[in-house]
Order: sequence, then C-alpha cells, then structure tokens
Amino acid sequence: MELEQLKQNIDQLKLKMLKRIDHIDTEETTKMSLISPFIRALGYDTEDPTEVLAEYTADVGAKKGEKIDYAIKKNGRVAIIVEAKKLNTNIRNIHANQLDRYFNCLDCRFGILTNGVDYHFYADLDKANKMDKYPFFTFNMKDYDDKNISELQRFTNDSFNEDEIIGGADKLKYTRALKDYLVSNYSNGVDDELFKFLFSTVAESRVSNWSKAKIEYGEAVNEAIKQFVSDEIKAKLKSAFGDNAPETVSQQNLKAEVPVGTKEPVINDVTSDKNILFRDDEKGIITTVEEVEAYHIVKSILRGLVSLDKVIIRDTKAYCGVLFEDNNRKPIARFHFNTSQKYLTTFDSERKEIKHHINSVDDIYEFADEIKAVIPFYVK
Repeated sequence: MELEQLKQNIDQLKLKMLKRIDHIDTEETTKMSLISPFIRALGYDTEDPTEVLAEYTADVGAKKGEKIDYAIKKNGRVAIIVEAKKLNTNIRNIHANQLDRYFNCLDCRFGILTNGVDYHFYADLDKANKMDKYPFFTFNMKDYDDKNISELQRFTNDSFNEDEIIGGADKLKYTRALKDYLVSNYSNGVDDELFKFLFSTVAESRVSNWSKAKIEYGEAVNEAIKQFVSDEIKAKLKSAFGDNAPETVSQQNLKAEVPVGTKEPVINDVTSDKNILFRDDEKGIITTVEEVEAYHIVKSILRGLVSLDKVIIRDTKAYCGVLFEDNNRKPIARFHFNTSQKYLTTFDSERKEIKHHINSVDDIYEFADEIKAVIPFYVK
C-alpha cells in the first residue's frame, strides 16, 4: 500500500473514531467499531478467513481451545496476532498474557496489544518464540505523525515483509527505550549512572567519591542538559522567525509546532499562562496552544485533498484563522476560543460564515465535511 493511501485511510478512520468514541463501552464494541476498521485500513479483508480470522482458536499448552481476538495470515500461515482490550484500558501497564502464550506455540513473529486507540507492536527479538517484555513500536490513533505512518506502512498487506520488519524492529526498540530513559532524566534529573558517564568525560581528575561529586555537580549536569535542549529549541525558532527569535523560551510553552507567521514568541516564566504560545502586545494578538492544535486538526482533515503547505494559520485580535494560500479571500476556518463559549466558523461556497459551538478542539473533527466543502471553490 502506498504511503499516501495509508495516510488517507488512517486519517479517515480517525475522524470516524472521534465520532464513535463516546458510544463505546465494551470490548466487543471496541473490536467492531475501532480495531476491525484499523485492520482493514492496513489493507486486510476482515471478512476473508484466508486473511483475517476473528476469535482464532488454538491449543496453548495445558489450555485447550483458548482464543485470540484476531489472527492475520500471510501466505497461508499466521503472521500477526492481535489481543484486544476495551477502549480506555491502560495497556501500557498490563502484560499481554494471551500474546505471550501464543508466541510459545505459533510460528508467529508479531503481536499487537490494543485498546482501539493505542496499538503496541511486539516481536521476539530477544529470544525466539518468546515475546519481548516491551513493544518495539507504538501507534496512537489520536496522536501520530508522518514518521509513525511510515513505520506502520511496514505492516500493511501489500508491504508486509517479516525479515525487513525484524531488521528495523531492533533499532526501533532501543531507540524508544533510550528516548524514554532520556526523557526521564530530563524531567527528574540525571540518575547516578548517567551522571557518572557525563561528568567523567569533563572531570579534570579521577573522581574518588561519586556521591560527593553528584551533590556538588549534579545540578550543573542537569542545567547543562536543559541548556542544550533550550539552545536547540532557540535554533529552530530562529530558523522560523529570523532575528525575532527570543533569547529564552519556557519549555512548557512548546506544546505545539511553531505556526507560520511573523509574531514574536512570548518569553514566559514558569508563572505564565501555560496555554499562551505567542503574543504580539503591540497588536493585542495572543495565540494559544489550543489554536495551534486546532490548526493541525484542520490540516489533518484536509490531508490528501490539498497540499498542506498551502494551509496557513493567521491570527488576529478577533479570531485565529486558517487560510488557503495565505489569502484573506480564501478562508477555510476560524477559531473563536477566547470567549466563554468556544465556536468554530466554516464557510459556504459564497464565503458566508457558519458558526458551530464546540466544547473542545477535538469537536472540530465533527465538522470535517463543512471544512472540506469550501476547498473546491479555491482549487481550480
């Protein structure tokens, strides 16, 4: 399956998921409404038992007739097994017992544990026929990017190649583990082992008492890491804003991608409003994290319909707008979030405003058709 087709499949499924999610309260409904459509989005026919078997039965050790929720077949044998949990189950903190047992008896290299939103992909990288303790790849239907889609493409019906996936899975597994380790050390301060490694590279003499060294220099190591991250952020902001980039930026404000525009980013301290991302005091314009998130939702809705580099955010004092080709005469949507009642504005063929009350940015997905409807009038 081509990458662009997979993107469209997943984006369309996401729209449907957000409409269905409040009505799903059982594991069976989760499977029917979320997981089966996900498998179909990867190009498998869930109605063809030569490709997908629901409630797959096999004898596992002393357990007879135990069932796994889905078995996906390639070339006549089971290639991927799927264990389903009810929506909102925190699968990060549970062990995939059924997958683990099936790895012991099936000639199968991949297992997926899912609650319909989070998909955790497992393999037997450490020991043959023994499922690894941690997934090598995770995919979240509410929060994914092009890199995630590219990794997911490996599991589509047309692209599936066991050897290629295994070859890349080892790298993914350790990249993910190292990222989690670095995030933990950034948030909570460096642990003893990382401190020893980092400080020993710059210490002018051999350290004889590491406990004392950490008391004296632990804060310096923590600060060095944070300054490095801050400098990297500033470099990216300078690339986007030129000489208007700030000298310092609070990390808590970088919760969304920097939008296209010319406003100077806010220089906030830790007491500032966490929802404010950019401020232009001269023009009285404030851009919030919510507005930028809404902008990305609109881009997600329009993916595959137009080139996304033509979908531009432009904030004003009255509202935050999304324009086609950065043209005021080609409005796509407007966000009115600085009022007691949030609402979204879409446009008809004559560019007349249609207002929709919303409670959160996720509600924008409910108006995907209205947002798409205006595009044909701008694209000849």
